[in-house]
Amino acid sequence: MRSFGNQSYREGYPSSIYELKLQKTYLASEIKLPKACKNLPESQYLIVEDGEFEYFRWGQFSLMVDDANASNGKAASTPSNHGEWALQYIFRDNKISGQWRCYADMRVDAKATNGPAFKLGIYDMTNKQSIVERTINIEELNKYSYTTIDIGLYEIAPQMHFYVVPCNNPDQVETIFLDRIFFVKSND
Repeated sequence: MRSFGNQSYREGYPSSIYELKLQKTYLASEIKLPKACKNLPESQYLIVEDGEFEYFRWGQFSLMVDDANASNGKAASTPSNHGEWALQYIFRDNKISGQWRCYADMRVDAKATNGPAFKLGIYDMTNKQSIVERTINIEELNKYSYTTIDIGLYEIAPQMHFYVVPCNNPDQVETIFLDRIFFVKSND
């Protein structure tokens, strides 16, 4: 892209972000399956890695970083000094629909041992309503490794957004890391 003089791949997003996303998506090393996905056929789960996320205000509110603890060595990150939907995944197509159990593998660099770490949720853009929003506390998370958060069982449809929002508490939490989100089809 840059060889053609393009500095951005869309408004406010430099070409370097797109290059990282492509490298992450297509040059990723072997990804370890989450425990909830083991022994399931591929049609029964969807794993979304950091190369597929939307990064709001890259460099200010979001980044993709190297992280040896992440399932593929990279993670999405956001500082905790704001309250924006910094990390998102948008269901743009019909990869999944129907009842799915939703999970997120997350960790934080925290200064405190308790209190709010971040919020995460799913928002339905079509019906303009929140499906779920949860505040995750520091004490619910592993100190150095990723914690799998069970968000719950929900009806997923196109144009829904999964999001992570910091609690604007930099005195308690420095950085929030999202390794991946994944979905397991309900058999009920």
